[in-house]
Amino acid sequence: MADKRYSIDERVFMVLEYGKTENYREVQRRFGSHFKTKDLPSSHTIKRAYENFVATGSVEDHYKGVAGAPATATTDDNIQKVKKYFEDNPKSSVRIAAATLGLSATSVHRILTKSLDLYPYKVSVHQPLDESHQRRRYDFANHLLALIDGNELDPTKIWFSDEAHFWLHGYVNKQNFRIWGSENPHFVLEKPLHPKKVTVWMAVSGRGVCSPIIFENTVTGQSYEQMLRTHFFPEVESMRKISDFWFMQDGARPHRTDPVFQALNEKFGTRIIGLDSTERFDGAIEWPPYSPDLNPCDFWLWGFLKDAVYKKQPKSVNELKNAIRSSVIAIGPEVAKRAVLNFVLRLRHIINCEGSHIENILN
Repeated sequence: MADKRYSIDERVFMVLEYGKTENYREVQRRFGSHFKTKDLPSSHTIKRAYENFVATGSVEDHYKGVAGAPATATTDDNIQKVKKYFEDNPKSSVRIAAATLGLSATSVHRILTKSLDLYPYKVSVHQPLDESHQRRRYDFANHLLALIDGNELDPTKIWFSDEAHFWLHGYVNKQNFRIWGSENPHFVLEKPLHPKKVTVWMAVSGRGVCSPIIFENTVTGQSYEQMLRTHFFPEVESMRKISDFWFMQDGARPHRTDPVFQALNEKFGTRIIGLDSTERFDGAIEWPPYSPDLNPCDFWLWGFLKDAVYKKQPKSVNELKNAIRSSVIAIGPEVAKRAVLNFVLRLRHIINCEGSHIENILN
C-alpha cells in the first residue's frame, strides 16, 4: 500500500529528526509520540523525505502528482513567515529556513530578494590559524584560567583595549560582510570613493568603559603613547582603577614601541597582556595572535557601539564624534561586566576546541 500524503509539519519533523538520529525506527518512535498517532511513516517515506531535502533544500513532496499550474509560494502569509524568521535568525541559511518553514529554498530566496528586498552580506569573521597559532591560543587560555581559578587574577580588573574605524554614514565593505538585511546595496555604491572616517580607541573592564579617544589621522606609536599618557592614564587614575589592574593590547605595530611599553610599565608594572610584552617584562603575559574572538572590544563593544551610533544617523564628522561620545556614556557598568565575564567563558571554550576559533557566544 502506498504511503499517505504527509503534511509540511510532518515532513519537516521527519527530516529534522532523521538528521539528528540517522535511525529510521527512532524517527518513527518520536513521530508517533510527537503527533500522538499510531499511523507511522515507513522507512522508505522518511528516507525519501530526507534525500529530497538534501537534494533540493525543500520538504515539499515532489513525488506527488500535480494537476494544473503550480500554486505560488509567494503568498502574504509566507512573506510574513519568512520576514519574521529572518528578523529572529538573520544569520540563518536559506536552506535551513526552508526546512523550518516548510517552503522550498527557491521560494524562500525569492521572497527574501523580491518581496522583502533583503540582501545577503558576506561575513568574514575568522583569520586563518595554523597549528602554532592554535597552540598559542590554547596555552594562553590555560595560563589565564589557572591564574583566574587560583584567585591570582581578577578578570574584571583587566583593561581590554582596541581600535576601530567608524565610517561616516556607516560605511560597509561589502566584500567582508554578508548578512540578510534590509539595507539596499545600491546605497553603498553611492558613497564617496574614499568615505570619511575616524578611528576610535577604547578600553573596557569589568568595572566599566573609558571615554573614547578619537583619531582623525593614522595612529602612530608616538600618538598612541601620547594618548595613553594624556588621556587614558589620568582618567583611570581618577576612577581609582589602575593600581591593581592589568592592561591588555593586541599586536598592532604602534602598540609595540619601546616608549609605549615604558609608559605602560610606569603605570601597570608588569601587569601587561600583549604581544612582545614577555620579552620586556617578567610576569607579563603574551596575547595570542589572531584572537579578536577573545577581546571584549571585538566580540562585543564595537558592534554594540556602532548599532547605537548609526541609529543617530550622523551627517558630518562632528556629528559622528558626538554620536560616539553620547553612545559610550549610555553604556552601564553591568553591561561591561557581562562582556568581561564572557571572556572567561570563551577561555574555557578555547580549551574545549584546542585553540581553534570559537563562535560568538553569550554576546
